[in-house]
Amino acid sequence: MKIVRFGDAPTFEPRGHAGVLNHALVSTQWHQTPEVSVWWGRFGDGGASDLHRHPGATQVYVVLAGTFVVDDGQTEHRLGARDTAIIAAGDPHRIRAEGDAEVMVVTTPGLR
Repeated sequence: MKIVRFGDAPTFEPRGHAGVLNHALVSTQWHQTPEVSVWWGRFGDGGASDLHRHPGATQVYVVLAGTFVVDDGQTEHRLGARDTAIIAAGDPHRIRAEGDAEVMVVTTPGLR
């Protein structure tokens, strides 16, 4: 069993994102868990990702606080606390915050 304290979790600013800081709670890079990664993300007001895709990984975004807009380049979906977006492997997506917001990101297989 491995315990990861939030305050000890490595942080990183994802490539292709602005105004975003992630905490790697479960990570392929830092915790050797290739099957899954779990990140807690803090988005500042207007924090966002570029439109991107993960060819071999499914991502699940669970909104913890605030409001996010998730889109696939054509359709926007507004998400509030406790709403979830499931993005299939290879699907284009981007996410942006309206105001300060927090999200949990689960990716399988793990990415970072």
